Amino acid sequence: MILARNLEMLALAIRARKLYAPTAAVVYECLDIHRMLLSKRLEGRLLRSLETRLWREVNLLLTSSPAFVHNYFIPRGFRSPIHLVENKVLMLDELIEPDRKRPLSGPPWRIGWFGIIRCRRSLEMLCSLARGAAGKIEIIIRGRPTKAVFHDLDELIARSPHVHFGGPYHSPADLPTIYGDVHFSWAIDYYEVGQNSTWLLPNRIYEGSLYGTVPIGVAGVETGRWLAKRGAGVVLDEPLEQELIDFFRYLDKETYSKLAGQVEALPRTDLVSDQADCRALVRALRVAQYSVPLARSDQPLPEISLKH
Repeated sequence: MILARNLEMLALAIRARKLYAPTAAVVYECLDIHRMLLSKRLEGRLLRSLETRLWREVNLLLTSSPAFVHNYFIPRGFRSPIHLVENKVLMLDELIEPDRKRPLSGPPWRIGWFGIIRCRRSLEMLCSLARGAAGKIEIIIRGRPTKAVFHDLDELIARSPHVHFGGPYHSPADLPTIYGDVHFSWAIDYYEVGQNSTWLLPNRIYEGSLYGTVPIGVAGVETGRWLAKRGAGVVLDEPLEQELIDFFRYLDKETYSKLAGQVEALPRTDLVSDQADCRALVRALRVAQYSVPLARSDQPLPEISLKH
């Protein structure tokens, strides 16, 4: 099979199959919907037209959020099988339990914003929250800022009291340490509001919850729905700036302990990809390969074995 990890690679994969591997399945992995694909301008319409033609050659789609399926692929007429692969933490050893160390009770309450740092509104909101809390709230930022958005990140951090940028980190090795150092994880993104940011399920909701950190999400987007369905995390309504202020104004140790307990009660299967998930993915890939007409066989599918 040929796995294409973005739209450009899909065009190459289909061409390569025709030239070199006519019996191979083409699997398309789409973890984000680029804003150009949603544009109503001419270039957006042309790109969607190309994408639709390429979809006809796809045997299996891999995507990371059900909202992508319901809001983009199905309305656009995608008809091939779809397999959901969420951004869970990969832990193949099912006997290992994550080290969930709660930080010391606040205040100060520490909010961690980890991963790809690309939302300017989030930074402005968090800086304003910390500035108005007079030391009772601290913001810890780790990861890789998007330079197109944050060319002035150092300057913004320097003039924002109680906001700290710790640079990139290594995943998964550093996850227990960075999440164990904060009370809350920021799971809100306005980078492409109403589009990709509204539909995605980011790594941080799985990572933060696995290591005992309480996620903060916003209602009306897929992340907020994911948390609300499980009765975990803090899901705030718009206007978010005032909701944040009100939440932390009345937050006490008892409330935080209850929130942390709800996160700790989340099923491991909601947060971790284990061997069962890997086997399910391999089965989906193998079924896609057997769906290619020239590759069909009357032989049963072999058993799947995963070695550590």
